[in-house]
Amino acid sequence: MTKIKCLIAIAGCAMALLSGCESKDMIMDGDGMFQKFSYTNITQDEATEEAADKATEEAADKATKEITDKTAEETTDKTIEETTEKKSELISKEVTLRFDSFDGGGPEYNVIIKDESIVSYTAVREYAKADHDMMTGAGYDMVYTFTGLKPGKTDMLIEARSPIADNFDINYRITVSEDMSVKIEEVSATKA
Repeated sequence: MTKIKCLIAIAGCAMALLSGCESKDMIMDGDGMFQKFSYTNITQDEATEEAADKATEEAADKATKEITDKTAEETTDKTIEETTEKKSELISKEVTLRFDSFDGGGPEYNVIIKDESIVSYTAVREYAKADHDMMTGAGYDMVYTFTGLKPGKTDMLIEARSPIADNFDINYRITVSEDMSVKIEEVSATKA
C-alpha cells in the first residue's frame, strides 16, 4: 500500500471512529493487499473523551519526563559540585610513598631530606597479613607520609639497603605550595 493510500485509510478509520459508525470492521483494498482496521462502536462524545484522556495522559507523561530530566540534571550538577568539593578535600595536603619489603633480609629504607624545615614525614610498617609475626619473611610496606611545614622546594633521597635484595637510591624533588599541599616528583633512580 502506498503512503498516500495508507494515510487515507487511517484518516478514514479515524473519521469512522469519530462519527460513531455502526460497522465493526472496515476493509481497505490497496495494491492487491487487504488491510483490516477494526474499531468499536462508539459515539462522538466517547471518541472525544478518549482523545482528551489520551492527550491528558501524554501531557502528564511529558511533564513527568521533564520533571525527571530536570531533577536528574540538578542531581547531576549537585553531584558534580559535591564530587569536586570532595576531591578538593581528598587532595590531601600530605603525600604518601609506599615501598615493599619483607622480614629477614628485605630492604631497609633511609629517608634523607635536604631541607627538613620545608617538609616532615612519618614512617609506618604495614604488614600484608595479621599473623605476620608467625611467618618467616612476612611481607610488609613501609609507608612514608610527608607533610608540608612551609612553602618551598627541597630534594630528598631514599636509600634502600638489603643484605640479600637489590640496593637502590631514589632521588625526589619535593614542592610545598602556599596552601601547604605537598607534591613529590621522582627525579632519578639508580642501583647502589
